[in-house]
Amino acid sequence: LIFAIHYLEGLFAGLGIRDWTYYFPGLGIFLALFAVYLLGLMTTTIMGRIIIKKIDILVHKMPLLGNAYKSIKQILGYTGGDEQLFQKAVLVSDTDNGIRELGLITNEGVSGNSNQIIVFIPNAPNPSSGRLVAIEKSKVEILDIHPREVFKTLLSIGKGKSIFG
Repeated sequence: LIFAIHYLEGLFAGLGIRDWTYYFPGLGIFLALFAVYLLGLMTTTIMGRIIIKKIDILVHKMPLLGNAYKSIKQILGYTGGDEQLFQKAVLVSDTDNGIRELGLITNEGVSGNSNQIIVFIPNAPNPSSGRLVAIEKSKVEILDIHPREVFKTLLSIGKGKSIFG
């Protein structure tokens, strides 16, 4: 650790900070950390959001990467409105076996039956596969969480904060 600090300090010394009046050992590392902090602050402000939006538009326009990027954003719930793939997170109850499964509503109201909804029940720890079921609304419990939280729970195989209520 001391070697790494000494090495980094030597790199910053080439910028002439050792000649500053208020120089002290470790100033170069402090300035580097401060620069990283400012970069993070910039990306969370209005200017940073504009830059991120421009990068987002640029990635969307790339031939192969754009489609994959858009799909990943839809699956993880980073899009809104009509583009959002999953509307709500639910628990699907199987009262015969006493099992509750995490699911994501993809469509409310099956044609011809307004009491049914379409629910995607992903597998853990690979939520890219699963089952798509039409189920009665009475057999699901709508969760007060974002669909993104369901993916976090599935990828961590249920470890961490419980969303099962």
